[in-house]
Amino acid sequence: LDALDRDPIATIRTVVRQVSSSVRRHFFSAVLRALEKKDLQLLRDVVTRWSSTLLMVERAILLRQAIDQFLSRNEFEELHKYRLSDSEWDALDVFKKILEVPHAFQQRLSAEKTPTLSYALPAFEAMASRWERMQEDRPEVSNIIQQGLDKLGSYQDRLERVPACTLAMTVDPQIKLRWFAKFRPEKIDWAKDLFKRELHKYKAEGNTSPVRREPTNWVDEVLGFDLHAPFSRAADSVDEEADVYLADSQVGTG
Repeated sequence: LDALDRDPIATIRTVVRQVSSSVRRHFFSAVLRALEKKDLQLLRDVVTRWSSTLLMVERAILLRQAIDQFLSRNEFEELHKYRLSDSEWDALDVFKKILEVPHAFQQRLSAEKTPTLSYALPAFEAMASRWERMQEDRPEVSNIIQQGLDKLGSYQDRLERVPACTLAMTVDPQIKLRWFAKFRPEKIDWAKDLFKRELHKYKAEGNTSPVRREPTNWVDEVLGFDLHAPFSRAADSVDEEADVYLADSQVGTG
């Protein structure tokens, strides 16, 4: 990749722009038909849309044969300079693999059927770990990946200071303090204290509005239930309840 004279992603971005006119789009479709390919259009990346660069690169790789033929047509000699070499196409494939990591991260956090805030920090860590392994496997793109890791680190640092993210993990029975135990052991006590403080607030708020019930049937009356007495929590302290919850050997820190 160091031997490349130009940025292949920037070149593809230019190709997409050049093919966007109606006349050239018509010729590009004709090339696809001649190759007996589905009439797909090139995709333009958008700064405000996550993963759009990956989608642009994926589509370009899919339509490589058509792009090569289109950029070689005599009707568009001014576009010949945008033809990509084999090494540039190889580089695009490497970049695609790099960009697939943040795309998977986005997909993990944008799941619609289940809450995902508790997975924010674990997903950041998984993304960083994946990129670090790619740095080892592909040292020629280590500097490029490092730029992404630096940006990711700044986001992660800010996110770790958001109490809601820590609380979301702590109340998730599949995570609790496991992430802190593995990646931030020095912050376990802080996470525990935060969890307990919020539990104290929750209990205090609950006690200010006692729940009252009305008799529902004759059985309650016969048994002598005090239906008008406010319900209270078990005698165990909030701290003890929290410790028991967090110490669960199946889904706790162990």
